[in-house]
Amino acid sequence: MNPGFALRVLGDRMICPTLGWRKALTAKDVARPTMQDQAGKPQLRRGALTLFDGVVVGVASTAPAYSLTATVAILIGAVGLFSASAMVLAFLPMLGVAVGFYWLNRSIPNCGTSYAWIAKAMNPALGFFTGWVIIVADVIVMISLAGVAAASTLTLFGQDSSNKTSTVILGVAWIAVMTWIVVRGVRLSARLQWILLGLEYIIVLAFCLWAIIKVYASHPAGTHVLSASWLVPWKAPGGGPAMLTAVLAAVFIYWGWDTAANLNEETENASSAPGLASVYSTFALLIIYVFAAFAVSAYVSNKSAQANSSDVLTYMAQTLAGNNKIWYLMVLAVVSSAASSTLTTILPTARVTFSMARDRIIPAAFARVHHSYQTPWVSTVVMGVVSVIAYVVSLYAAGGISQAIQNAILAIGLQIAFYYGLTGIAATWYYRRLLLRSVSNFVLAGIFPLAGGLGFFYIFIQAARGLTPAQFWTGVGAMLIGIPLLAWSWYHNPTFYRQPTETALDPATVQAAATP
Repeated sequence: MNPGFALRVLGDRMICPTLGWRKALTAKDVARPTMQDQAGKPQLRRGALTLFDGVVVGVASTAPAYSLTATVAILIGAVGLFSASAMVLAFLPMLGVAVGFYWLNRSIPNCGTSYAWIAKAMNPALGFFTGWVIIVADVIVMISLAGVAAASTLTLFGQDSSNKTSTVILGVAWIAVMTWIVVRGVRLSARLQWILLGLEYIIVLAFCLWAIIKVYASHPAGTHVLSASWLVPWKAPGGGPAMLTAVLAAVFIYWGWDTAANLNEETENASSAPGLASVYSTFALLIIYVFAAFAVSAYVSNKSAQANSSDVLTYMAQTLAGNNKIWYLMVLAVVSSAASSTLTTILPTARVTFSMARDRIIPAAFARVHHSYQTPWVSTVVMGVVSVIAYVVSLYAAGGISQAIQNAILAIGLQIAFYYGLTGIAATWYYRRLLLRSVSNFVLAGIFPLAGGLGFFYIFIQAARGLTPAQFWTGVGAMLIGIPLLAWSWYHNPTFYRQPTETALDPATVQAAATP
């Protein structure tokens, strides 16, 4: 796939300038029933964000510094110098699914995203289960986010980051503060993301560039000169199983760009801007992750990465700076990144539960909107409280922060692969009657999302075989809890689960799109 592939919207047409396709889906083909569907129901603040805000939130949601800190040791341990190839392999299905997000959001701009889309396109029960998987993944990742934020904050102030009591107190404090900010409003959250993301990018990229320059300038022991062969996955040690473990970890690193779509009801041009923000975010992430993977793999040995698995970036910064305290900037970047991602994990989860409550398949209290801030405050507060409980319990049950983080990352990888995969397939299924109208329809609304979706399911099946029982059941067991919850929901609102599914050419859908 050409890394220079870019998407842009011109009126109601989607164009791929690199490949020269011009004919594409138009307003006559694409339904926009959601705004009519939600009439009279609780609403969020319209037009609070721009396309640029969406890209910032999408990139910030992945928390590049935090994600690399928490995951790069797994990558290096699995495939050594070939971490960058795992980043590229994980990007390919990500891009396909991101394009699927664009098309589904264009027809159904609902803040529940994958939950709402799969419910409308494939099956309402499957939609509920997908929503549950998203919620579970977001709660589990808060364990890692709060842990990294707490440990890095202690390091920043020269305290013992292995002190469990201090880690618990600080982690809970971070969750509480970010929950309060999310309740206060999406615009405040977006502005904070600008600051945190800018700080994070500058620091991480600067240290990575410093590491590469030092490798070439002085060749420290244990370092390696960069090689283009590191992008060739079949040359990696350990073969396919090792690369699949690395790709599963890389999936976790990319995860989060879809937060831009969760804010669609609060974004200008709700049917196009959030989807474009999702696609643009994946390209921005590819650049920083491949660059960082090259730098860390070249400078940090496998042995050193495993010995400092809870914070490899800080270790790299310390060895680069020596006695100079400038390495504390990297700690600041990790704190900023983890805090940023804590905020942008609470944001989408609250909106998924808000959407589900608005459809009356979970308790109606989750759909309550704050009268001043126009945010789903009950959903947000509940997410914060549940995250605190999960964080405290896991920290004491897993035997330490490093083990808790690693178990969480690999478990979440399965859940991400499941709901991303299903969303990609849903996009192609929703537009199936339009795919043969043009080459661009077939490729952009058909091949891209479907290939991305199937790719994620392949990753799910193959990677699950290589996990420990604890990691596997943390991921899959948490997903299966959704089955009895689905039965409870069906019992309380059977009408929702009996509604017919839609396609882009259903007569009722086209009529809704034509309604002023």
